[in-house]
Amino acid sequence: MKKEFAFIILLFFFFSVMGMPGCKPKNGGSEIYDSLPEAPGYLTAIDEDLYTAKENGTKLLLKGVNAGGWLITEDWMCPTGEDSMYELWDGLAAELGEEKAEELLNFYRDNWWTEEDFDNCKAAGCNVIRLPFGWRDLEYNDCTPRENGFSRLDWFIAECAKRQIYVILDLHAAHGSQNGQHHSGDCRTGGDLYGNEENMARTEALWIRIAEHYKENKWVAGYDLLNEPEGKIGGSMNLFTPHWSYYDRLYDAIRKIDPDHLIFMEAVWEKNNLPPPDLFGWKNVCYEMHFYLWGDNSQNLEAQKTFLDQKLIFDSLITHVPVLIGEFTFFNNPDSWRYGLNFFNEQGWSWTMWTYKVYGTGSSWGLYTGPNPDADTQVKAYDPEETIIAKWGALKTSKTFIPNTWLIEIIKEACAV
Repeated sequence: MKKEFAFIILLFFFFSVMGMPGCKPKNGGSEIYDSLPEAPGYLTAIDEDLYTAKENGTKLLLKGVNAGGWLITEDWMCPTGEDSMYELWDGLAAELGEEKAEELLNFYRDNWWTEEDFDNCKAAGCNVIRLPFGWRDLEYNDCTPRENGFSRLDWFIAECAKRQIYVILDLHAAHGSQNGQHHSGDCRTGGDLYGNEENMARTEALWIRIAEHYKENKWVAGYDLLNEPEGKIGGSMNLFTPHWSYYDRLYDAIRKIDPDHLIFMEAVWEKNNLPPPDLFGWKNVCYEMHFYLWGDNSQNLEAQKTFLDQKLIFDSLITHVPVLIGEFTFFNNPDSWRYGLNFFNEQGWSWTMWTYKVYGTGSSWGLYTGPNPDADTQVKAYDPEETIIAKWGALKTSKTFIPNTWLIEIIKEACAV
């Protein structure tokens, strides 16, 4: 009896030191976060600035890139030839079956972004990566949670943490589509989030699950609630549209689970299209804009200067909240890039350029560029499996992509300031 009792005591001591089997892993729900560098604290908004912690933190500008094209593809910049990501997904499933479709999409993702890409971002001086994802990354097509659905996001965040890079979790594809655009994952709906209670409730439930999973992970810079939430193509946002109240609904749902993480709210398209935060009692939020000067003047430095000066006017209308320029490009003019990034830094605006890598020879849209997206490189839903594997087997950055050296150097200079 004494021997049995001693054995039980020994077992108790062993598991108290090593950790009980089956206990919930810390920091995001996965053991891959163990033994990673500790973040200083939860990234926190204090007046118009971001700090690395609520108390005794250091002022920080987030400077980095988007991981565009990885979890949410866009045919203009990716080797995918359908109008939107979920059309391609459903088309592959119709041709090859759901299991094979997911196998091939995982093959794409395993090649599009690898450990070398984190190293490249770190070498460019980035301290943040904005990560676009969609609801189908975490849920099956019937909206039930995926088994191990967080594993790919967990891996991405852990690899960033190893390099002391923050991650902004950007919901690029909400249920029903928040804008009807191809980059929302599904342009077939025309935009069916606002006013559709089923889709709004599903998106709310999705953010609750995300907040529950990542509420203790300090390398998650924050939650970017909805990417470019126009509602419909060409839609806007103001007091008379449903955007503000739905942001408030998502904010309240997250705050019941996670009181600590920064919440990013995107304007459509100017800062004053969002309300003053105290109107709804929002705390620890960051307002996000996307800057794109389209048209014939996009390459012109003076036009870009005028464009940015106009943004300052809108910025002055809403105060006491930090700013993230979550997407932008200054096209092929190096002088515009230098001026624009210096402008952001001087204003104290954080920024993440669109994007890290793209298909398109000579494109200024990515730090790394691949061949043109055309019939020789793009995958269509009806392509044979061997054709898809051959095309997507060439996606690793060091295998097919060329460094956009001039742009990488400009980004590096701006990150070092």
